[in-house]
Amino acid sequence: MKVLFVFVKRNQHKFIFFIFDFLIFLILFFNISQFFSLYNKILLISLFILINYIIGKYKTINSFGINILFKYLTKFTLSIIAYTFATTFYFYFFNYFQLVKFPFFSYYVNILYIFLTTYFFQLILNVLIIKNKTISVWVYVGRKKIYQLINKQINIFRLNNTKILFYDEEIDIYRINTNNFKGFILDDKDKIKKEFLKKITKFDNEEISFINQLDWFERYFYKIPIFLISNINFEKRLIKQKYLLLIETNLKRLGDIFLSIVLLIITLPILLIAITAIKCEDGGPIFYKQVRNGINKKLFHIIKLRTMNVSAEKDGAKWYVLGDTRVTKVGKILRLFRIDELPQLLQVITGDMSLIGPRPERPEFDDKLSEKIPFYDYRYTIKPGLSGWAQVNYPYGSSKKDSIEKLNYDIYYIKNFSIFLDFIILLKTIKLVLNAKGSKPKLKDKK
Repeated sequence: MKVLFVFVKRNQHKFIFFIFDFLIFLILFFNISQFFSLYNKILLISLFILINYIIGKYKTINSFGINILFKYLTKFTLSIIAYTFATTFYFYFFNYFQLVKFPFFSYYVNILYIFLTTYFFQLILNVLIIKNKTISVWVYVGRKKIYQLINKQINIFRLNNTKILFYDEEIDIYRINTNNFKGFILDDKDKIKKEFLKKITKFDNEEISFINQLDWFERYFYKIPIFLISNINFEKRLIKQKYLLLIETNLKRLGDIFLSIVLLIITLPILLIAITAIKCEDGGPIFYKQVRNGINKKLFHIIKLRTMNVSAEKDGAKWYVLGDTRVTKVGKILRLFRIDELPQLLQVITGDMSLIGPRPERPEFDDKLSEKIPFYDYRYTIKPGLSGWAQVNYPYGSSKKDSIEKLNYDIYYIKNFSIFLDFIILLKTIKLVLNAKGSKPKLKDKK
């Protein structure tokens, strides 16, 4: 429930856009709704929301200008083309147009009108949001390097409505505008000066928050930096987390099996095309097996469509890096859309993996990383996944630095595991795959 509350609060404008789109679609679609069954009505509106989400329509904007209008026009054009093509193909495939006297002209005019109206309303709402936007002010009390890290993360996450001040002798906390002042972000108690603790008694009876820096990272950046973890109770909670949500864990397993079967059926034509392309390119093996660490670091073989040349690892295991010459021409396309990972749906069904969880890594990499990175093995206290919180929030990892950053997200997932969070990750994964994002390494490790 904590994750749900924080997520809804942080994305309240997106939910407003969703609701507006849903209501506008229902109202404007009424003219031709009699030609569709309930099943097709649900399908059409779901597809409408999904395509707009994938295109990026529901993102809020921070400013308004010609470039924003151009982006809106681009998104509008792409979304209406995708929706029209998808629905026309669906109805033609099922011979729907031949079964009823379908009003082609009215259908396409209504679709155009719906898209124009929803995009216009969202543009107006975004302008209103910009005009009424307020900046939340926090005061950080602690180490300067942590303060700098928080500000760096604010820029990365584009939290333009958040401002962090650093507490020192020059700042007068009594003169901060209390309308925008949210509270204090606190470092470890032993690093906070006693003089400051005396001063903040002024705020005891006001609606001012006092939040630990670790909790602030979790709430606003959706990750838990391992170098900030110092409480032994936090470590114990991570280990015991899987025992606290037995009902959700069982539901997750049922969902894994059902969705994996559905995805295998849907993607079967894509798999067959990929298999043919791999075989035609160099005549080598179609599938590739790798030993990976599973839950509690139990070894299992992961199955992938082969994307590298046959002699790719003749000199031993290596991380995939940007511009890797070992990748075949077909392999580049398969990696771009993560088609090479589809055979792992079978391993989700058998129970070696889950659809959602920390990505399993190779033992030869894990052994080195676990020696250098604290809490690294906590990734394996739950079942590894086909996709995960780290995968939808951070690019493909190819270095120790990337591994640390991804571990921060993995620990957040373990601590906050829920069916709702899995659903969010699933939606983000679909968006990443269809946008061909997240499959390239961010950087090379020079060490």
